[in-house]
Amino acid sequence: RYDGAGNLEFMVKSGGTWTIVSKTPVSVSTNTFYWLRFLVQGTSVSLKIWKSGTTEPSTYTWTGTSSAVTASGKVGLYGWAASGAPVSFDTFSVS
Repeated sequence: RYDGAGNLEFMVKSGGTWTIVSKTPVSVSTNTFYWLRFLVQGTSVSLKIWKSGTTEPSTYTWTGTSSAVTASGKVGLYGWAASGAPVSFDTFSVS
């Protein structure tokens, strides 16, 4: 999720508790679309963000591991919206 304070967060919910796995600073602008890619394989987690219309970066913004990722589960997106600056999603896919 984007937390509204300049950070992209990767969060895991396990046993009813949310854990922030990564909190990575990003610079985003209103009225601009961005692509996000998350990769989760076992306990390895990677994420990247880039502005729509630009080339996808070859490296991830953040890569690490999390013991909170213990099994398969659900995935989703959560965005923080400021007054007059809504969050919208136009594509979401899981593979």
